[in-house]
Amino acid sequence: MSTPTPPPTISLDVPGVGPSHAVILPNFAARDDCATAWAPALDAGGVRLLRVQAAAIALATRIQRHAPAKYGPDYDLMRYGGDVYSWLIGLGVSRTAIADAGNRILPLMVEHLSPREPEVAEAAGPLGASGAP
Repeated sequence: MSTPTPPPTISLDVPGVGPSHAVILPNFAARDDCATAWAPALDAGGVRLLRVQAAAIALATRIQRHAPAKYGPDYDLMRYGGDVYSWLIGLGVSRTAIADAGNRILPLMVEHLSPREPEVAEAAGPLGASGAP
């Protein structure tokens, strides 16, 4: 039996919260919301991208517990990200630090949107994905 791999961490010094944060991916819907918003934000750049990065940071770390906004099904991701971004900037966290941390988390969210082949094969069992031998 192998030892579980510890979660990745990001460095983001948030006053009153700490400098290092384990990445714990949120539920599928939150990951999908971030991934869906990320591509257009990459094209737009600027504050739109920083909002998506800030949302991803809060949703995938314990920073969310301290953020002034709470994400839920009726909360627009860009609005949530803007609230978290404003909060982080107000605490003195730099735009570069937000971008760097967000850019570490967003690819993980995208990577975990759909199962990889070994996971599908394992879930399907000995009969395979089609259910036929």
